[in-house]
Amino acid sequence: HINEARHQKQQEFRKETKVEAVFKYCELFAGIGGFGLGLQPLGGVCVFASELEPEARQVYKTNFGGETPAGNIMDVPTSDFPPFDLLT
Repeated sequence: HINEARHQKQQEFRKETKVEAVFKYCELFAGIGGFGLGLQPLGGVCVFASELEPEARQVYKTNFGGETPAGNIMDVPTSDFPPFDLLT
């Protein structure tokens, strides 16, 4: 799940760009987070991310801070997903 460090980075981004948080999204098969980069300027807030490849998870964590994305999405119970508006 998203943690405080990532939430803080998203807050700073919205403050700098004057974009209000409009929707929450889960980023499955996240890679290094490219899709999320397109959603943040639109007001998207990532609440969950997963990526199978360990190297991509590390790059994602470096780029966005916070927790490393979950690994294999098949191993994540649906009850672990926080509320969201968009599934990517």
